[in-house]
Amino acid sequence: MFTAVVLVLGCLLQRKLVTTEGHHGTNCYVFYAVHMDGGIRAAKALAEQHGLEFIQRIGSLEGLYSLRDSRGRSDRATFENRLATAPGVHWVRRQHSHYRDKRVPVRGLDHSTAHSKF
Repeated sequence: MFTAVVLVLGCLLQRKLVTTEGHHGTNCYVFYAVHMDGGIRAAKALAEQHGLEFIQRIGSLEGLYSLRDSRGRSDRATFENRLATAPGVHWVRRQHSHYRDKRVPVRGLDHSTAHSKF
């Protein structure tokens, strides 16, 4: 009985690692890159008006800012259109996470013949 309980608890504790495929991403957040006029003060005001969190200016690029949305929105396209048509906004782009797997070296190749001269 004790072994069965330990087995079930072990499976439940590992459930998150298995279901997320080991990625610890930003699944509950949506990030936006916004190009707009008015500086940081205007970007913070835009974020507050639309229920977003101002993150930071993007690098040293003038007028580009990163905003984060943690709300689940039923109609994201309408929200993004409203955000893009706000005064002073040139464009808005939703940012996507891209996961890369680490390369694994190929085993069993004979590298001495791979670069032979003819």
